[in-house]
Order: sequence, then structure tokens, then C-alpha cells
Amino acid sequence: MHFKVECRMYERKLLVPEFDLRAFAKEYDRSEISVSGYDVVPEALEYMRGIASCYQ
Repeated sequence: MHFKVECRMYERKLLVPEFDLRAFAKEYDRSEISVSGYDVVPEALEYMRGIASCYQ
């Protein structure tokens, strides 16, 4: 599943908006975000949920 989403989002540019976690972490000014490893980043998850609510 993850591969399909990544392929559609980044290679084929079919899913929008495009999301770059490293760019998000760099621009996020409320706290420092670590993007190493595979842990869920709560700030990014909150951001994505906000976007998703706009499309419902």
C-alpha cells in the first residue's frame, strides 16, 4: 500500500497536495521535528488531518 501511494503521489503526481516531510519539518516553527526513523510525526499527522477535513 505504501509503495502505491508513494508512486502515485511523487512519481506520477496524481495525488495532491504533495507533502514533503523534511520541508514541513524545516518550516515548522512551533517545535523541532525529528524526521529520522519510521515513527509517526504527530505534527505532520495533525497537518494532514487538517487537509483531509477540507476535502470532506
